[in-house]
Amino acid sequence: MDLLARSRLPYVLCALLLQWTPGPATAQQADSLLGEFVLVEAGTFSMGSDDRERGRESDEGKHQVTIGTSFYIGRYEVTQAEYETIMGSNPSQFIGADRPVENVSWYDAIAYCNARSRLEGRTPCYSLDAGRVLCDFSADGYRLPTEAEWEYAARGGPGDQQFKYAGGNRLRRVGWFVDNADIGTHPVGTRRPNRLGLSDMSGNVSEWCWDWYEIQLEPGDVNPTGPPLGFLRVERGGGWYAEERFCRVANRNASPPRTTSAGLGFRIVRTAAPDRRITGGFPATVQRRTPNFELSGYYEVDKQ
Repeated sequence: MDLLARSRLPYVLCALLLQWTPGPATAQQADSLLGEFVLVEAGTFSMGSDDRERGRESDEGKHQVTIGTSFYIGRYEVTQAEYETIMGSNPSQFIGADRPVENVSWYDAIAYCNARSRLEGRTPCYSLDAGRVLCDFSADGYRLPTEAEWEYAARGGPGDQQFKYAGGNRLRRVGWFVDNADIGTHPVGTRRPNRLGLSDMSGNVSEWCWDWYEIQLEPGDVNPTGPPLGFLRVERGGGWYAEERFCRVANRNASPPRTTSAGLGFRIVRTAAPDRRITGGFPATVQRRTPNFELSGYYEVDKQ
């Protein structure tokens, strides 16, 4: 295989994944999916951590962010039963229908979102344009949360609770991590949820987000969606393998989008109806400022 063919391979695979359509047998099982969704109302919150927070990293600068559009988020991480129903396979290492799916790349996660959207008659959020992955945030289909949406939901939405972990300040009560997980994932929803009723946002598996990673986040943003390109996609929440400091709601991590790991899964969201927006709603489609990209290796490369 020549160099050009190798550089185009991730693009081709992503194109195929985004067009995945469940078969008739899968569609018949739609009503048995385990997922539940919680409405997160729009609002403004303090993203990041205080200088004095134990375990704090340098990329967690505290700043105000406005979530201008309400959204629905999965009460639980996507389970193996849900993933296998939609995609027809289960890549997980720690098998269990009600355990979170893991060993899924960022591309696998967005492919699941599009496939499930089609299954339920919704408009898919993700598309490819000259090798760029675009997200239509106005569509009614499923997608990954932005990094800001993830932290806003983990903190409990409106009201800006400043707990260290999602649901409290004692991780043993709210999450599975290295000190209590006994090497592996656990069934979703078996630790205490946060104020919104969301479980496992600290621990169990780390969760993919939409954004490319950037070290410093801009204050005062409305519906931030991350930088236009990068090497790493954001993941949040820590997992069964992680120390306490990596399960904090402010902690930030990132991996190349083709990464798979037995501690890495995802949770899905969908944008709420337009009447649940405040000023600064999402644009119809997030367009990258540089117009000509292709997927090459782990990241989108500027061809100009």
